[in-house]
Amino acid sequence: MQELRILEVCIGILLIVPLIRSLVKALQGTEGLVLFPLIGLVCTGALFPVYGFRPECLPLLGMAVVLNIHTIPGIIALLKRERQDSFLLFGPVYTVIIVTLMAGSIAIALVFAPVLDTALLTEGVRTETVWNETENTELFLRIYEAPQFDGDRPLILVVPPVIGSVTAVDRVCAGLSVQGFTAISYSRRNFDAPAVGPDGKRYGVSPGTWINLIRAFFWGRNFEGANALGRTFEKKRTEDLLFLLRYIAELDLPGADKNVIFLAGYDFGGAGAAYVGESADALAEFPGLRGLIAVESQFLSLYEEDRRRAPAPPDEAVQWFRNIWNDITQGALDLTPRKMAGIGRVPHPKLPILFLVSDKVLDARHRGAEYRPIIRSLQASPAVVVTVPGSGPLSYSDYPGKYPLYALFSAGKGDSVWKNEEYIEGTAMIITGFASLVLSDSSGLAVKPLGAKIHFEYGELWNLPVFRSILFP
Repeated sequence: MQELRILEVCIGILLIVPLIRSLVKALQGTEGLVLFPLIGLVCTGALFPVYGFRPECLPLLGMAVVLNIHTIPGIIALLKRERQDSFLLFGPVYTVIIVTLMAGSIAIALVFAPVLDTALLTEGVRTETVWNETENTELFLRIYEAPQFDGDRPLILVVPPVIGSVTAVDRVCAGLSVQGFTAISYSRRNFDAPAVGPDGKRYGVSPGTWINLIRAFFWGRNFEGANALGRTFEKKRTEDLLFLLRYIAELDLPGADKNVIFLAGYDFGGAGAAYVGESADALAEFPGLRGLIAVESQFLSLYEEDRRRAPAPPDEAVQWFRNIWNDITQGALDLTPRKMAGIGRVPHPKLPILFLVSDKVLDARHRGAEYRPIIRSLQASPAVVVTVPGSGPLSYSDYPGKYPLYALFSAGKGDSVWKNEEYIEGTAMIITGFASLVLSDSSGLAVKPLGAKIHFEYGELWNLPVFRSILFP
């Protein structure tokens, strides 16, 4: 993304040069400099539709807006062909302060610029549009066909995170194809933010859907209303997986082994994969399913609502007072959000499942909160929990490479052992190692040992020595 950095430097020059006009004698007579901040503001605003939402550019955009407000009188004077020295020749103290703030905003934009291209891959990717008549939904498929590979390739269906959609796992899927998979991902129109069609067109969601997604993500474990939304989203992902498994069975996929299928999913999709894996009917219908991968999934459908009761009236109260008491206390309860009491049952997939999570799982407080379903599942399923030190909830996608600022604010608790750009290959390698273990290392997948110190936990139903030999030197 070198061109983005060059553009940011040019914007910085446009914004700073008018500020130092009072300090450089040769510039004091150049009245056209008053238009530089306006040009810089237009260029900064153009970054967002061209390169997507760039959070690291927000301080630069804010400074450009402030500077343009200060230069409005100068622009008016220029249009009227009046002298404007009094508008632009700022004092030295003011100049130093503004230039320092401007330099800081430019530095943030440059330091946290993406290290990966933000455009979707096109080479080696086949796209299709699929209509699910039962659910009346439109799905956009992206098929990543592996390069030269001896034998039939295992098939992996990757459900992307809802926010970010296929743009957040595009290079992870490409990395899985390099490791020897035929990878398939998709986005659902009017649900994923954004959904991306075969022509590259992006379909956003309504503000109401955005609000519901945020509510489910942040409060789904705590409040009944947000939890109900999360349950709906997990159900949609489960329905999509079942539909796509049936669709893939009839899809022409040269070189792909449809009898060896893995399901991987982020957030709601990971929960949906686990629900498919614990359904006897689904396993009977799709005998080719071999393993599951859930990445930072909350399993909101497992939570139970807190049973709250209004305080009882005094024992000696008469009936009419009891009726008024009950109406008032129950009405007061109904005005407050209903809380969730915790998980009601343990997720129990009957297939081997890999939980790939942030290193916050090592903290006792987080283990008893958002990671409680996963930890309890270890003793009930052939499950493995894997975390990379320093990883956050957004790390196991291409977010660290495309949005380093997000990765910084959502980092884990430990010291990072991977660089931002290494998470894509690392995530693909962990999934590949897991699949190779499930297949008894007879798949021919391009398994590589991970040199970093990766933490993992396994349940009583797992074969630890094999797992160690595959994922670690």
